[in-house]
Amino acid sequence: MATMEEMVKAVQAHAEAHYDEDGWDEIVEAWDARDIGEYLGRMEIDHVDDAVEEMHALAKLRKERGDEIRATAW
Repeated sequence: MATMEEMVKAVQAHAEAHYDEDGWDEIVEAWDARDIGEYLGRMEIDHVDDAVEEMHALAKLRKERGDEIRATAW
């Protein structure tokens, strides 16, 4: 089991390492430790890998949604 602080730090490190992939740039630029902790706190997870996976799913979804919006605007 990981603490929330460990999970948040793992998410932040992963986001920085994968900045140019799947929307992780938004996590780096717009989410602070408190935001990440609050989001993860709503999930029933207690492992670092699960925390990174949850945030990846969110980042990827938000990026795809943004891409769809930009594709339809001109």
